Amino acid sequence: MDGKGHGQRQIPPQLLSPALKEICEAVVFHLAYGRTALVSLSRTWDRGEYRLRRGRIQDVQFPRRTYNSDLISYYQLGLGSDSILLAYLAFYKILEHFFPSVAEKGLHKRMAEKMVTPEFSHTKATQLRQLASIVRKYDQRMQEEKMLAAVIEYFFEPDEIKEWVVNYQKSRGEYYTKPHVVLEEEHTLDLNQDQIGPSLAARIYHVRNALVHNKEGEVARFIPYSGQESVLLAEIPIVQFLAEQLIIRSGSDID
Repeated sequence: MDGKGHGQRQIPPQLLSPALKEICEAVVFHLAYGRTALVSLSRTWDRGEYRLRRGRIQDVQFPRRTYNSDLISYYQLGLGSDSILLAYLAFYKILEHFFPSVAEKGLHKRMAEKMVTPEFSHTKATQLRQLASIVRKYDQRMQEEKMLAAVIEYFFEPDEIKEWVVNYQKSRGEYYTKPHVVLEEEHTLDLNQDQIGPSLAARIYHVRNALVHNKEGEVARFIPYSGQESVLLAEIPIVQFLAEQLIIRSGSDID
């Protein structure tokens, strides 16, 4: 690795025990989080070229948690990729990982609320039909954008997202909270308590769709080498912030 922090050190995980591998993965995540030094647990001896685009330099403690191995892989891909398109999608994949579990918890909550009402009985056909209706309606409502909003609202307090946005914009101007055309669609992040989740989810999901879809006639598309790279680069920090926090918060404490 050169003095500028560009490049990658690779450690073959087959040389490590499962428990040590988990701890090593947590260590390399902390290094990637706090330093411009990218280390990965490679599955082969083949070396890849990586280039970091981060300016954050800060000290990090030795991990007190282990983290989901798949999520760390996507995080490393996001940090190391020379493609900002791939970087954005890698961070989005981390958010997407939690869609099923958060959606299921939301459904269970609504079912439980119905089943504890005084009038509910498993012998009443009308009550059972209403319970079945909750399941059907919930499944129909949970499109991907709403699942993304549910993940944001489940794992994050509105105030902490607001705090991150305010601090980020101190040195970069009011990018997120002022109207901006983001890949042919205007977005303004609403920092009101009850709107920040849906507003942020709509913005992220719109960018995601513009990256993965390229149907003829669609207006919102990302075209490489067309000058849209600067817009995408400006959208990455907030989804990276969410991805980092999800990795940390979903980790398991080291005994």
